[in-house]
This record gives sequence, C-alpha cells and structure tokens, in this order.
Amino acid sequence: MKKTMMKILAAVCVFVLSGCVRMRMSMDVSSSGDVKSGVTLLFHEDLMNFNGANAEEQIDAMMSQYREQYPDAVIKKVEEKDGDTVYAGVSVSGIVNDALKADVSEGMVTLRLPVSALTNEFAATVLNGANFSLNDLKEHGAQITLEVNMPAAASCNVGTVEGRHVFIDLLDLPSGTAEIVVTSKAGQPLSTLLLIAGGLLIAGGGAYWLLKRKGISGEEV
Repeated sequence: MKKTMMKILAAVCVFVLSGCVRMRMSMDVSSSGDVKSGVTLLFHEDLMNFNGANAEEQIDAMMSQYREQYPDAVIKKVEEKDGDTVYAGVSVSGIVNDALKADVSEGMVTLRLPVSALTNEFAATVLNGANFSLNDLKEHGAQITLEVNMPAAASCNVGTVEGRHVFIDLLDLPSGTAEIVVTSKAGQPLSTLLLIAGGLLIAGGGAYWLLKRKGISGEEV
C-alpha cells in the first residue's frame, strides 16, 4: 500500500505541470459558523497508469489514505470525461475541521481563507509538500477550484457569486490577493424554519376549514 502511494506522489509531481491533475474543493458554511469541507481529486488516465502502475490500485490506495485521515467522511470513487480524455480519482465529503470556522457577528457570517493556506493544502494533498506556487500550476494547466456555500445570499471579494454559492478559480485570482473573504447573513436555523413552516400549515388548514364552512357568498354550507 505504501509503495503504491509513493508511486502516486512521485508521478503527480511529473504530471501536475502538464495539466493532468484537477482538484475541486468545497466548503459548506452553517449559520453558526461551522464549516464542512470536501475535495474531489482527479487524475488523467495516463498519470494513473504511469510507470506500469495499476489505476484501480492507486485509487484504492488514495481511498484508504483518506479513510485513515477522515474516518467520518463520505469517500467514493469518481470518474469524469473531458472529450476523449478520462479523469479518475476520489471524492471526499463531510470533512469536519475544528480549526476551520467562520466568524459570526451581528447576524452576519464571514469566512476568511488565506490564499497561502489553500496553496499549502494543495501542496500537502497532491504534491506531497513540493514547492509550487499557484502561478506555477496555472502556467502548466492544472485546475484548482473552490465552491463555498453560505447560509444565505453571499458576497465575495473574488470569484463568481450565484445566490448563496460562490465559485472561485484559485489559479485565476487577481494579482496580490492574499485572502478570500466570503460573507452572508446568518440566515435562520433549521428549528426556526420548521416552526415557521408549521405555523403556515396551521394557518393554511384554518383558512381551508373556514372556506369549507362558508360558501363564496358568505353563507353557511
């Protein structure tokens, strides 16, 4: 198993600079500031079969590593096609990191992400600590993206915002961007929403009962 993982890490450093690796990170932010993250890591089929390696064995090794690192996460194999090119890898969701938390103040949720930390995450996850900058990776065709899902309509200093969803190409940040800042209203907790929904159902039931009791003319039915 360890030998297989070493093959992966050695091969990645060769192929990442030819655009053979795609990494998609996601972060789901709650109204209380808790963050659950996920990552999808995809490799070009040529990389998976590099130097006589077996693609299935490499993916199984990655899954085992993630299970050991994140025992409570949901881990599964993924495969995508881009034209005639096949990418295969692993998807991990539901990662809870106590060190990653959004600030909640005066009804607003703010998630601050230092760009250097995201770069280090990619280096640690994919490059085994190799020293590459985001610009190095961009120039050689790698893809690294981040999706942040906020409790309510979001705003962000970079990327594209669609409602409460923020999409960021981490290799296409404006020059000098040191921090990604995503904000939204805290929104209402699920318990409050359920109370509201219950109240609407009761009100709707009462209105229906009254309409059944009276005809359109106001007379008793």
